[in-house]
Amino acid sequence: MKYNTEYRDKLDRIRRGIIGDAETSKKTVLADAEEKKRSLIETGKAQAETTLKESATRLHADISRETMRRMAAIELEQSMRKLKAKAALMERASEDARTAVADIRNSGNYPDFLKALILEAVLSLKEDDVWVLFDHADDKIITKDLLSSIEIILTFTYNMVIKLDIPEERIKTSGGIIVKAKNKNVLCNNTFDERMELYEGTFRQQVNTELFR
Repeated sequence: MKYNTEYRDKLDRIRRGIIGDAETSKKTVLADAEEKKRSLIETGKAQAETTLKESATRLHADISRETMRRMAAIELEQSMRKLKAKAALMERASEDARTAVADIRNSGNYPDFLKALILEAVLSLKEDDVWVLFDHADDKIITKDLLSSIEIILTFTYNMVIKLDIPEERIKTSGGIIVKAKNKNVLCNNTFDERMELYEGTFRQQVNTELFR
């Protein structure tokens, strides 16, 4: 009887030990599982955040590139419009200048205008012996008598003795004259063509300032 009691106690202790070990193992397994779950969750969160950041970075880069592309396209279009506007303005200015030149040459004041251009060129050049070059179309206007009258003005108004002559050669121009020193390679270009180039250069600068500032 005593043996049976001891045996049952021993079995009971073994059973309780097994149950205790099982409970301990169960708790350990559950704790490990919980730790692994937390680790997986944290890893998943970190990976998700990294992926989200990478996606956001790529999206930002894509948006920036697209924005820059669109801005460049807009700036290019604006530049093209400005260039077209500039070309149109320059063409209009050239047409207006050519019209003005034609009007001057066909007007009754053209001889006086030529005389003033010759006087201005001679005073600018400051040479005492010069040629006056001009277009064939002005042969009947620029004569020796005209040059003699200018020499008189130079003598009595400016106290300058300057000899003006007409060479055989002619120049091709839409109007105006060139005064050239006989013994030096210096000249004063007072042709309409030269004046128009100067005018167009100044006008081009004004257009650039207004359109591209």
